[in-house]
Amino acid sequence: MKMRSFLLALVLIALSCSVGHPSSPSCRQDSECSGGTVCFIDGCGDPGQGLLVEVFPDARLGQFPEDFALGATLSQGTQDLTLSGSASIDGPVGQNGSFDSSPVSVALNGRSAIIPGLLRHFETTVFPVAGNYHLPIASGIYSLYATPSSPAVPPLTYDNQQLNAGGHLILPLIFASSNSLYKISGQLTRAGVALSADVEIQALDPFTLKPLSRKGVALASSGSKFTVFTGPEVATQNSVLIRTSPKDTSVLVPSKDFLVSPSAGMPYSLEMGDFGDAVDVSGHLISLAGAPVSGALVYSVGIAAGEGKFTSPVVETGKDGRFTFKTLPGKTGSPLTFYAIPPLPSNSAILSMPLPLSASTDLGNLIAPDKACVTGRVRLPPNQGTAAVGVVVNAKIPRVSSQGALTAQTFQTITDSEGKYAFYLEPADYQFDFTPSIELPQISRFFSITGSRPLPEVELSNGRTLTGIVAAPDPVSGKIQPSPFASVLYFRLGTFDSKGVAYLLAQTLSDANGRYSVVLPAR
Repeated sequence: MKMRSFLLALVLIALSCSVGHPSSPSCRQDSECSGGTVCFIDGCGDPGQGLLVEVFPDARLGQFPEDFALGATLSQGTQDLTLSGSASIDGPVGQNGSFDSSPVSVALNGRSAIIPGLLRHFETTVFPVAGNYHLPIASGIYSLYATPSSPAVPPLTYDNQQLNAGGHLILPLIFASSNSLYKISGQLTRAGVALSADVEIQALDPFTLKPLSRKGVALASSGSKFTVFTGPEVATQNSVLIRTSPKDTSVLVPSKDFLVSPSAGMPYSLEMGDFGDAVDVSGHLISLAGAPVSGALVYSVGIAAGEGKFTSPVVETGKDGRFTFKTLPGKTGSPLTFYAIPPLPSNSAILSMPLPLSASTDLGNLIAPDKACVTGRVRLPPNQGTAAVGVVVNAKIPRVSSQGALTAQTFQTITDSEGKYAFYLEPADYQFDFTPSIELPQISRFFSITGSRPLPEVELSNGRTLTGIVAAPDPVSGKIQPSPFASVLYFRLGTFDSKGVAYLLAQTLSDANGRYSVVLPAR
């Protein structure tokens, strides 16, 4: 069973629960800021500074996203956005000494060079013409992973390649020739005996984890022997990382990494260790009130005997809260961790605990803790009334990556006729986004949730309307013309966890004539 994604899931929560005590953030409303500044999520700031824009035009018109930094300040009421045209990656395709027109699979993982945390990913197959390829793509900073049609030839990678808007980047896809490949071979064993499961094998750079080979398979039917091929340069490296993982994730076999030396000679004998036999774990998940928790995801994860990493198959609790799943015993002295993750609408929180076992076990009744119930109220700006009715409130757990990307598990509700809202949330630090249903800007605030409590009241900001035209070069004639139905997103440059990130302020679509309008915070 595949684990369901909890990213960007939505759940509506009833507006009644017990309460506690609020926290004390730096600013909650614009009146706490001076000198014409506005209360943003990371503190008081000039509403005209640090503005960034992403334009995502209609892909059917052969146009790609482009990003803009609008300078130190933006005080005028109009801002036209003219795209530079599609950027591209080009180059020859072939093997050493010859060009080729065979198709190549290309994956690009990257990010915006202007808007921190704005990630981009493209996958396609290029069909070279006269030994050359041409790949139109959005601007950004990319790592490219190219896989040739020949199953033995190793992939080719490029890291941190910057492609400017409307620019071109030459990246040759020249793969190692078949007669120059370096062969890595060996056998997987368990306690000295050939492993009785099909396992995927791949050679990686031990420092960067960059793939050095295609994935191979050690088949149980072939005595768990394997062969993968790398480029000739690997023969002179001091070490290579061999990564193994079960081909079928439902098979109870750990994943394990092996550091080998090309100079040590082959075939390698890679010992998985005696990771034990499968055991059954059963139990009954209930809430603090004693009611069964149905639809919860249950599994175990940790280090198995033999030092391999292991995650059990995931099962769901039944309507009666009961579950049974198979797992491996953990490493001696380091048991696996048991997780029960209730569905988002549930008032029960995640349960985790050590799972020390060596035989099939019935855990009996397991009591999931309650989520915290938090309540709050949203007010209109001064002189516009009191209760902000129909404001969409998103609460998400922000996580910032090394590239500044924010990811989140998101809960959603809406304010009632008195401007009030409530959530049942796991204890964590949350970003709350408040999006009014009237012509006022979206605002965001941080709240630390440690238990059930009322949050400080939030006052919406005044807004100013910004209009403009989105335009782009025609893919055929090159003439600048309006870009209809383009997505326009305005961000503000800020910080999170000492890293630069971009917080969303507003988003809209251009109309059939390329015109757009957004409402941004103002004093």
